[in-house]
Amino acid sequence: MVTLCNFMRMTFWYLEICSAAAEGDIGRVFEVIKLLRFSLWASGSANHGNELLELACNFLYEWSDDLIFSVLENYLVNPSGRPGHHLELDLLQEHYNFWIKVLFNSKSHDFDSHHLSEAVGLNISGISQYRERFPGLFGLKKNGGKHRDTKVHDDINKLGDHFRAEHILVWEAGRNQAYQVPNEFSAGMTKLRQGTLKTFLDRTMAGEAMVETAGDNPEVPACPVTMVDGVTAIDNFITGFASG
Repeated sequence: MVTLCNFMRMTFWYLEICSAAAEGDIGRVFEVIKLLRFSLWASGSANHGNELLELACNFLYEWSDDLIFSVLENYLVNPSGRPGHHLELDLLQEHYNFWIKVLFNSKSHDFDSHHLSEAVGLNISGISQYRERFPGLFGLKKNGGKHRDTKVHDDINKLGDHFRAEHILVWEAGRNQAYQVPNEFSAGMTKLRQGTLKTFLDRTMAGEAMVETAGDNPEVPACPVTMVDGVTAIDNFITGFASG
């Protein structure tokens, strides 16, 4: 029962953050992120845990109130302008990067845009070819190629096999499993308390960087890029920066 409760809790967190992001509710998104900040440390995802601690330090020690407000207001974007279609800004940027690579990195042609050649420098054909040949000059083994293209149905099949083997969807009185999923949130909090958090803060705050505020009443637009009836109100963006 403990294992199922932990699985259900993680599922609810996932559904909540997806729903809140789609609705554009950044407050609810960050309520889940606060929980993940501890949970990730106990699930073997130390890199992601570090990133969330970095974000927390940004909010607590480095960013001014106006910058925090601007980040929160623009953390989610809605390019379509339709209700319920917000998405994370960095996710949108990843999609843009992907299509830039697809459209401007094919073998049939080189870059035809000076801006793109500077913005996506690693994808310039000459540099890419040199990077591929470089290991061979030192007798090193060439990489095997692209990463495996993961399929969602592989995960579904694995999960279904687990459900069937453990009779998860069948009522059994006095059920008891041979293993127990740990409480990631509690275990992660314990790990941070036992020294991981102090080590992180000591390393991060060693520079003792201070943030200078922009003034008492900086002209920072609440949402620089907005959309009305599917049309981008770019004037808000330009006006905000011109007056700031």
